[in-house]
This record gives sequence, structure tokens and C-alpha cells, in this order.
Amino acid sequence: MPFPTNVSSNSSVNCQTSEDLVTNIATIVINALSAPFAIVFNVLVTAAIWKNPSLHTPPYVLLANLAIADLLTGLLTQPVVIAFLANGIHFKGYSTNLGSLTNTCRYLASTPTFLTLVTISLERCLDLYANSKYSIIATTKRLIGLCMGIWVCAIALACIHEALSVDHARQRVVGHVFLAMTGLTSLCTGVLQLAIVVTVRRHRRQIQAQMTNPLQTSTDSSSRHVVHSAKLTISLAIVIAIYVLCYLPKFVVALYGLQFEACQLRGVDLIVDALLCARAGLDPVFICLVCTDIENAVKRVLGIDHH
Repeated sequence: MPFPTNVSSNSSVNCQTSEDLVTNIATIVINALSAPFAIVFNVLVTAAIWKNPSLHTPPYVLLANLAIADLLTGLLTQPVVIAFLANGIHFKGYSTNLGSLTNTCRYLASTPTFLTLVTISLERCLDLYANSKYSIIATTKRLIGLCMGIWVCAIALACIHEALSVDHARQRVVGHVFLAMTGLTSLCTGVLQLAIVVTVRRHRRQIQAQMTNPLQTSTDSSSRHVVHSAKLTISLAIVIAIYVLCYLPKFVVALYGLQFEACQLRGVDLIVDALLCARAGLDPVFICLVCTDIENAVKRVLGIDHH
């Protein structure tokens, strides 16, 4: 874990060095600069989806849930991280209460992110492989209910972690379970995305032919659905791939920490964790770049759509 919680709740860990000071300041700067972007951009994406009835569909409901998780990172996790590290610099020691709270906030924001990514992959697979049953199985109401279930799981895990804040051994078990869950999630997401890419590439010629035939795409609703579904699937695959690539360094450092003393890579872990949090501010940018529907909706929210 990136923050020390292996001492009593009324004490602090005194391990300030010159390297720690540089790392802490760099981590504070990264979080302080990226948190406002995470808040503003994710609010825009969420508002754009909320205010546009045409986006009240399963894939966009999941994207809204992802945006809310990223919003929570900028609104809660990053400020707590800044407070924890600033407190450590000021008192030349790390408050274990703030350290435990920081980890709890990370669980609260990370769990819905991972589970939403897996759900997006499953939803895209369902759309590609079971198109005839897609509208029956993946309804907007069901996806909203599933998103609520994801948040219940996140809150439960965060509460368990906080309840075990005085029991470091059991808290580490929770950390190992979370690490195994995120690793399995990344693996499943990667496999699902690979299957999606293979399927899309297999039908690439058909999709390109439909996209370059204005008469067909304007008269055949089935063709329009195929084109839109393929473009949306590729766009979501890009968003998920970026997240997985950003998470890989964190996962490697966490695995190392299971075998060796976590303090050996504490500086690296803090920087990697800060960059992973900074991704929360970049996610909505990537989503707007690859999803023209959301880009146009955001423009309407900002009042800069001239059409």
C-alpha cells in the first residue's frame, strides 16, 4: 500500500528524508494540478449525458458512471492525498489516521472504476455477439441498477477497510483481495477487448463499405446501427486500453510490495499513484475525442454548439 498504516492509530510514522520531501512535493503538485481538471471535465461529461435524452442508453449510462468515479477521485481522493502528504511535510512524519483515510478513499473511487470498465466490456460484447437479444437484456434501467450495485460494493469495501484500520494484518488481507480483484478485472477486460477488436476487424470491410455509402447509411437503419455500434465499440476500447496501460505500473509496484518492504518503493508508488489519479482528469478528454456524441453534447452544455 502506498501509505503507511501499520502502526497504532494514535501515532505517526517518522520516515522523512530528503528524497521523501522531493517525492511528496512532486506528488502534491501533480494532484493539485490535475484535481480541478478531474472535477470540471467529469462534471461536464456527466451533465452532457444527463441533459441529452438521446444519450440515455446503456453504453452512455456506463460512461456516466465512469465519469462519476473519476469525479470522486478529483473531489475526494486527491484532496485527501494532498492533506496527508502536506501533514507529513509539516510534522516530519505521516499520520496513520490520514493514511488509512486516504486508502479508504482510494478504494471508494477505484472499485467502481474497475467494475464499470468490466461492465462496459461485457455490454459491448453483448451488443456484438447477441445483437438480437441486446435490447432485451441490456436495458437502461437494468444498467442503472447495476451501476448502483457497483457503488454499493465500493462503499462496502471502503467501510471494511476503514473498520480494520486498527488491525494492520487484516487490513493487508483486504489490500491483497483488492489487488487480486483489480488484477483479475484487468485480465478479463483485456481478454474481452481483444475479442471485441478481433470481431470488429473481421467485419472491417463491411463496416467501411457501409460508412462510405451515403445512400445505404441514410436509408438502412440496420446499417446505421452497425456503423454506430462499431465506432462506439472502438471508442470505448481506446478509453479502456488507456486506463489499463495507466494502471499497469501501479499493479507491478503493488505486486512487488507483497514480497518486499513497501517502503523500498514508496517514492515510486506515490508518483505512480499520483499519475493514476491524474488520469481521472484525462479520461473525459479522451472520451470526448473518441466519442463524437458526447463531444457534441458537451458543446451544447457549454453553449458553443452552433448547429
